[in-house]
Amino acid sequence: MVARSTYFENITLLVIFLNAFWIWIDTDYNTAVTPNDTEFGFVLGENLFCVYFFMEWLIRFMSFKVKRNCFRDSWMVFDSCLVAAMVSETWVMPIMVALFFPATNGTDMGDASILRMMRLLRLTRMARMVRLLRAVPELMTMVRGVVASARSVFLAGILLVALMFVFGIAMRQLSAGSGLGDELFPSVPEAMITLLIDGVFLDEFGFVLRAVGAQSYLTAFVFMCFICLAALTVMNMLIGVVCELVSAVAAREKEERTINMVKEKVSAVMKRVDDDGDGLISKGEFLKMVQEADCVDALTSVGVDVPGLMDIMDMIFLHGDAIQTDSDGEPVLTYDVFIETVYNLRGSNGASVKDVVDLRKFVHQGFGRLEEMVRPFLSALWPTSENGKLELAEDASTDARLRRLEGKVSRILELLESQQMVGTTRTRL
Repeated sequence: MVARSTYFENITLLVIFLNAFWIWIDTDYNTAVTPNDTEFGFVLGENLFCVYFFMEWLIRFMSFKVKRNCFRDSWMVFDSCLVAAMVSETWVMPIMVALFFPATNGTDMGDASILRMMRLLRLTRMARMVRLLRAVPELMTMVRGVVASARSVFLAGILLVALMFVFGIAMRQLSAGSGLGDELFPSVPEAMITLLIDGVFLDEFGFVLRAVGAQSYLTAFVFMCFICLAALTVMNMLIGVVCELVSAVAAREKEERTINMVKEKVSAVMKRVDDDGDGLISKGEFLKMVQEADCVDALTSVGVDVPGLMDIMDMIFLHGDAIQTDSDGEPVLTYDVFIETVYNLRGSNGASVKDVVDLRKFVHQGFGRLEEMVRPFLSALWPTSENGKLELAEDASTDARLRRLEGKVSRILELLESQQMVGTTRTRL
C-alpha cells in the first residue's frame, strides 16, 4: 500500500529535489578533504538523505511478493545501483578511511588523494532526477524526441563535415599567400574550424566576410556560398526534420498515455462486473460495463461513440479474436483484445488496408454461417447432384410448377415447426 501510494511518490520526488540542492551546498561550502574531517552539519545532512533513500528502496523491495521479480523492474534496478553507491559513500567509505587512513588530514593526504575521486560518486545521485520523467510525461516525450532525432542529427553532421572539407580546401587555396589566409585558413583543418565557427555557428561571420571581401571578392563569394549551404540550408532543414520527429513522438506518447488511462478505468469497472472472475469479457458483461459512468466517461474521452458501439456489439463479439465461449456458450474476448477492438472503432480513426481486409473477412465469415444455416432447407427442397449443385426440374406447365411450389412451402412449414420457428413466418409464407 505504501509503495503504490501517490503521497509516498510525491514525497520521494520532493526529497530528490532537496538532495540536488544539498549537493550544490555541499560542493561549495564543505571544504573537508576526508569524510572524517567533515563538519557535523554536513554529516547529519548526508546521513538523513541516505536513511530516507535506503528506507524508500527497502519499502519498494519488500512490496514485491516474489523478490526476484525486482530484477524485472528497470526502475528498481536503477534505484538499487544509486542506493548502493550512496550507502558506500556515506556509510562504508568513512569506516574504510578510519581503518586504513587514521592519520590522514587536510594537509597530509598521502595515499588518501583517491578520496577526492571517491567524492565524485555523489554525482551519481543526480541521476535520480531521471525519476522525474515518470512524474512529468512531457519530459519523457522530449527525451524520446532527442533519441529519435539522434540519427538525423548525426547524418546532418556528416553532411556538414563533407561541406566543410570541400570548402576548407577551396578557402585554403584561394587565400594562400595572404595575411588573412595565414590567420584564418593556414591549413585545411584550421580552415574547417573557421568555417564551423563563423560559417555554421555564425559567431562573427560579418567580420570574417568583410575581411575576406577586402582581400578577394571571389573568396567572399565562396564563403557566402558555404553559409547558404551549411547554415541556411542544412541547419534549417535539420530543424524541420527534428520538429517533425518530435511531433510524431509526442503524438505517439499521447496516444499511449490515453490508452493506458482508458485501460486503467475500464479495468477497474471490469473487476466489478466480472461475475465469474475469469478475466474475459462476454456480451452480458459488456452491457453491464457501459452502464457504469466511469467506463462511459473513459471511452467518451478518447472519442468512442458508446451508443454506436452498442449497435455493433454483435459484430465485435463475432470477431475472429473471440478465443472461447463461456458457460452459456456466448463468445468472449480477452481484456486486451477488447480494449484494442473498441479503441480502433473510434470515429476519428481513418480506414486502413487492415480494416478493409478485416471487413472482407467478417463478411466472408457471415456468408459462410448463413450458408450453413440455409443448406438444410435447400437440401430438403431440392435434390443435389453428385457435384453438390442443385437440380431443378424442367417443366413448362404452370400448374405443375405451382403444385411443386405448394409442396415445397408445406415442407418448409414442417421444418420450421420441427425447429420451433413458427409464428409470423407461417403468415408470411
